[in-house]
Amino acid sequence: MYFNLRLFALSKGLRPRIAFAAIVGMVVLAAGVARLALTGWLIGRVFQGEGLSFLALQLVVLGVL
Repeated sequence: MYFNLRLFALSKGLRPRIAFAAIVGMVVLAAGVARLALTGWLIGRVFQGEGLSFLALQLVVLGVL
């Protein structure tokens, strides 16, 4: 990767915002992966014949994600 000192100097005041945006992006990525994993697990449990009473809490967590 090419590192340009001039561009680095121009981003002086924006570095905290860039870091914050990167952290928020990683958190959202983790939540998306968790949502997909939970959806797959729930579909598997439905095919195994689990009732709605067992899956209610997991459905709420899925809705929050």
